[in-house]
Amino acid sequence: YLLPLADLLVQDLERADRTAWAKEECESLEASAVASTDDEPEDPVTRVKGARDLSPREVTALREALVWRDRLARERDRATFRIVGDQPLLEAVVTRPLDTRELAEIKGFPKGMARGEGEELLDRFDKVAQLPDAELIPYPKNHRRGPGRPPPEVEELADRLKAVRNRRAEALGLDRGMLLPNAALIAIAIASPQDLEAMARVEGVRRWQVEAVGPAMLEVLRPG
Repeated sequence: YLLPLADLLVQDLERADRTAWAKEECESLEASAVASTDDEPEDPVTRVKGARDLSPREVTALREALVWRDRLARERDRATFRIVGDQPLLEAVVTRPLDTRELAEIKGFPKGMARGEGEELLDRFDKVAQLPDAELIPYPKNHRRGPGRPPPEVEELADRLKAVRNRRAEALGLDRGMLLPNAALIAIAIASPQDLEAMARVEGVRRWQVEAVGPAMLEVLRPG
């Protein structure tokens, strides 16, 4: 079914005169996928809300719990959150259940998963509990945080650009975030480009997006 479906999508894009848009978006996705393989892999604990507040031993145990969950997800070809969510895992790390029965009592922890696969998780916790302090791996200190909140004048300009983006997205029948994500709006507000070429050079902005909404945004960006 996929090849006929691809043909239909190509026809839809050609009728809408958006083939070049889709091509550029796909090329950007390919480039980002290749670039991500060259980066140092992110510590999985940084994706778990609340992990930053754990002790080094608890962070190490959480890391083991995530490895356990990832293995089960791969074996069962399921998303990790369908194995068990982040917060039940986090609670298991903090409360250290003594057996699978206590593990199953944790809110949100699937009872069948606790009874069938929980013993391995508890064994991993026990091994971490016996590690010397020198072998514990705490939450990474150099974990990248966001760029922080922009200055009020940048936020005000970004809000005006967002209004333009929203109107244009509605006219084109596109999702607002697809037409131009909010992060890109902030980047444009900071750079304040005065022509379309400069706008296209702003990080995170595609040329097709400049073509679709750039002229209307320049009316906001240009003084007077």
